[in-house]
Amino acid sequence: MATPEKALADKIQDDRGAGICTRAEMKEYLLTNLRIDTGGLEKMDASLLGQIAAGYGSRKIRLLGDLLRISPE
Repeated sequence: MATPEKALADKIQDDRGAGICTRAEMKEYLLTNLRIDTGGLEKMDASLLGQIAAGYGSRKIRLLGDLLRISPE
């Protein structure tokens, strides 16, 4: 069974046209494009996303983990 973190990481990784380069762009993408509730983001495990990012070698997933560590608004 996939975790919410893994499901979100898969979605972000698969969306190649998103052009996410900064934490601000990641936040905009999550809230506007994916319509994720901020409460749902607060429940996510940033360290697990860091592990997933390392496994994928993904800058975008690393940005997501950084965003959640700094400001899970």
